[in-house]
Amino acid sequence: MTESVFDQAIAVSFEGNRAHASTHPKFHNMVGPFGGITVATICNAVQTHPDAQGRLAAITTNFTSPLSEGDYELELECVRTNSSNQHWVVKGHQGENTPLTATVLLVAERGELRANEIPFPSVGAPEEYAVADGEERPEWSNNYELRFVEGGWEQIAEGPQDDTTSTYWLRHADGRPWDYAALVSSSDTFFPRSFLRAGQWLPAGTITITTYVSADAHVLESAGTDILCSARAQWFGSGLHDQTAQLWTQSGEVLAVSHQLVYSKL
Repeated sequence: MTESVFDQAIAVSFEGNRAHASTHPKFHNMVGPFGGITVATICNAVQTHPDAQGRLAAITTNFTSPLSEGDYELELECVRTNSSNQHWVVKGHQGENTPLTATVLLVAERGELRANEIPFPSVGAPEEYAVADGEERPEWSNNYELRFVEGGWEQIAEGPQDDTTSTYWLRHADGRPWDYAALVSSSDTFFPRSFLRAGQWLPAGTITITTYVSADAHVLESAGTDILCSARAQWFGSGLHDQTAQLWTQSGEVLAVSHQLVYSKL
């Protein structure tokens, strides 16, 4: 079976506690690689480390500067393991630069309580929406099919928007199933909310992103091909804005939520 482009992009090889990784041309962004694929690579490195215990529950990635195209290393340290969770600290190295730092939390499954408190958005089935045109979009977006319900790319050209919500159905273009690495990557597929607020494309990028994963292995395996993604900003100021997002299964179960801080030059 041919390895997917996504799996090629997140592949790592270990030398002790250092994971060797490389950027992938199919996941290029406006400046450097797509942040989501970098987060997925960190996730993959921790999950495949021989000392890893538990499933992914949270990952925070701080981008100090864009990664350059080419090879880089992830230095992994497990700082604490107990009966319920495991904490990892990750530092990225590329030459003399430290382009990223991260923390990763793995947990053991326990407890019987499982419920959603936030309501599932009122949307139709994925096939009711057209696949968004990826022409002239960043290269990484061609690895996905996006079907916008609201707040699509074309809305940027309509002028400044008071509501920056984007909601869309998302799938891998090659039909790859969802796992934890893919899920955290998808939490960064939202274009900056400042594009809608300003009504124009702007130089922008993620400074930090945290994704909290509620889905256990059973929920993730039953997610199907399409997941629903919805994000909005809550504030803009000082050249920054936040983005808060939710990822859902078609049956209305929360897979993950994310919180992100983005810079924009406006």
